[in-house]
Amino acid sequence: MGGWYLELPADANEALALPPNSRVMLSIGDITLHRALRKSKNGYSYLGLNQQTVKQLKLIEGAELEIRLSPDTSRFGMDFPEEMQEVMAQDPEGEALFLALSDGSKRGFLHYVSSSKNSQTRINRALHIMNRVRELRDEKGD
Repeated sequence: MGGWYLELPADANEALALPPNSRVMLSIGDITLHRALRKSKNGYSYLGLNQQTVKQLKLIEGAELEIRLSPDTSRFGMDFPEEMQEVMAQDPEGEALFLALSDGSKRGFLHYVSSSKNSQTRINRALHIMNRVRELRDEKGD
């Protein structure tokens, strides 16, 4: 498997009373992240990590970590940027189209919005997404 991941005991899903491939909150030290708890074909459970998280936590390959896991009860399985909330509140049709997307698509769009440090850029991205969900609807012919 490419990239970084945290390997967990095979019964990690069962220990949290969650079905396979559930969203969880991963806490390492004072950092808490939204992650997907996956089950591999080899039988173990794992959490994927991106390069930024690895650097931020100064992780070393093969090291053992003390982590805390809990079910992710957030609406979308990740943070919901204020700018996106406001744009959706002002655009009920766009909101309905956004909410009809797959969970993964919603998270991808929300990540795109929240990945900017600049509030105006997050607003522009949220507006762009509302246009994009309309384009997706039109491409499907709905």
